Amino acid sequence: MNFSISDKNLTLDVNLRNSNLEMVFEEREDAEVLFEETRRNAAEERFKVKLEDGILTLRERKTKSWMKNFAHEPDDKEKITVKLPLDIQLKGSVISYGGDIETKDMNFSGKMLVYSGDAVLQGDTKGDSEFKIYSGDLTCGKFSGNFTAQIYSGDIEIKEAFLESIELKSYSGDIRITGSFNLCKNSEIKTLSGDTSLTVKDFTGDSELLVKSLSGEVTIDGEYPPEKIRVQKLSEKFADMNAFHLPRFRKIFSELDGIRAGKEKEIRIDEDSANIQKILDMVSQGKLDASSAEKLIIAIRKY
Repeated sequence: MNFSISDKNLTLDVNLRNSNLEMVFEEREDAEVLFEETRRNAAEERFKVKLEDGILTLRERKTKSWMKNFAHEPDDKEKITVKLPLDIQLKGSVISYGGDIETKDMNFSGKMLVYSGDAVLQGDTKGDSEFKIYSGDLTCGKFSGNFTAQIYSGDIEIKEAFLESIELKSYSGDIRITGSFNLCKNSEIKTLSGDTSLTVKDFTGDSELLVKSLSGEVTIDGEYPPEKIRVQKLSEKFADMNAFHLPRFRKIFSELDGIRAGKEKEIRIDEDSANIQKILDMVSQGKLDASSAEKLIIAIRKY
């Protein structure tokens, strides 16, 4: 499917349920959407694809027959390739409920949400981007701009960063960032469980970076003003104890069921719920006893 483009700015409205998405930027003047497995007629029934008023829409339809006929194994997903002009500037949203997203050399100021899959940003990614990954890794080759991300279960890696600001929350997984910090505002990296490793090539500007860790090691290497990067360990907040908050537990399980069901609307998981779920997982895996879990939960609610 080909669509003509008359502007260098394009808004994305992408919502996929059981497909992998690859976005390719190349020397061209139009937009093209390719389906690897599905024939064109079947694709038109399963997907809504159009470009109108500067908005490229790619939505996987939600129907009972689709849920029945396309409940395949994880490696049996439709692969969709979207080809766009090399210098196009993107905004809007890209949402995937059950597949991976891969891009290369993307200029994107918008939101990317992945509920079960990885986000792999190759080449040079630019913009003011916000990422939410509920189960999977976020890997970026090179990133320039303002970086905002929440990762609920998975690792984050930026191999070459040129950051104007960073707001990063990780609930379960490691963080690895190498690059330059030219912060235009005070920034924060906040982790619950997992190690944080920063390799600072240079640090400029008057703003500060605060790294908070509830459980995990923090390693910072490189040349930087020590007063500009502060590390705060929060394990000392484990002293107080109270009872579990049962209504919050019900909310957690309700939201997790919603994610598994692949609801089309965004699943709203607050920070406390995600934190507590991680603790429950550790208890179920025998990594944490009930008494320690209770202390952690109380500490998180005060954090």
